[in-house]
Amino acid sequence: MPNTRADSQAASLLAEPVRHELYRFVVGADHAVGRDEAASALDVSRALAAFHLDRLVRDGLLAVEFRRLSGRSGPGAGRPAKLYRRGPRDVVVSLPDRRYEVAAHLFAQTIEHLPEHLPLDTLRARGREADRSAAFYEEYLGAVRDSFDFGPDAVAFVGWPTFALSSVQRPGSSGPSPETTSIQLWWRASDAQALYETALARGVPILLEPVDGPFGRTFAMADPDGYRITIYEKDQPLFWPPRTS
Repeated sequence: MPNTRADSQAASLLAEPVRHELYRFVVGADHAVGRDEAASALDVSRALAAFHLDRLVRDGLLAVEFRRLSGRSGPGAGRPAKLYRRGPRDVVVSLPDRRYEVAAHLFAQTIEHLPEHLPLDTLRARGREADRSAAFYEEYLGAVRDSFDFGPDAVAFVGWPTFALSSVQRPGSSGPSPETTSIQLWWRASDAQALYETALARGVPILLEPVDGPFGRTFAMADPDGYRITIYEKDQPLFWPPRTS
């Protein structure tokens, strides 16, 4: 059955990681969920949780109800809390079969001609040995390779945004150039400090020592070709520095 425009739009909302996790949390709960509970469960600010929850309500994926959580009623009982639960609509999206042979042909044809400045949903880094660099991203960042074999000079990873590594060089190119590239790779980790200690112990070049900033614990390291990878833990809070009571 063909996808409706509304179904496609609703599904695309869940491409945003925080929104997707909030949706899963709400629909998996056995009760209506408040903003504070949702924010605490995902370790994000209340304002960020409210923004995404209300967006899901607007598009019919969640529904709301209002209830006083204290159980009290009458004057002085306070305002009812806004609670979220599964929405009334079902979303069904069908995707065509993946044609790997077509993907491989197009990938091989175009990889040498891709511009240095790519759209935000496509990131391609040029390395001397694609397989060596891919192994680094798998070991340290948990990246998952696409199971299709694109050849010895290219590796693609599943997920969004699209991320690929290529060791193909244009005629006259000197190879990877981390000093002049526009690529700035940021990668979210559940425990940046632990990853830093592992990378340091194994001799991975550290470009920025760990600091606590608006993205939580943050540090930067270099991949095998020298590209800078900034590791962080949290989505940016609404306010920085954090407000103190």
